[in-house]
Amino acid sequence: MSAPFKQLAIAYIPLDPQASVAQVAAQEQQFRDYAEERGYELCQIELHSGNVLPLGRLVSLLHGYGAENLLVPSMKSIASHPS
Repeated sequence: MSAPFKQLAIAYIPLDPQASVAQVAAQEQQFRDYAEERGYELCQIELHSGNVLPLGRLVSLLHGYGAENLLVPSMKSIASHPS
């Protein structure tokens, strides 16, 4: 019997300039754990230190992997307007 199909996903982490290497590694692990628990195959974790959402890059990654899911820490990390 084959394993169930996992949905492909990309994770996006906007980096805090004050974050340590250990904090970034912990965030990456949280995404790996989240993806595993919810049945996603995590294709890539995209780290970004700029203050502008790299939408073109994220869309390119999604298309390149054939992924339909973008995992983010919160909607605040991708929204440019106040909630």
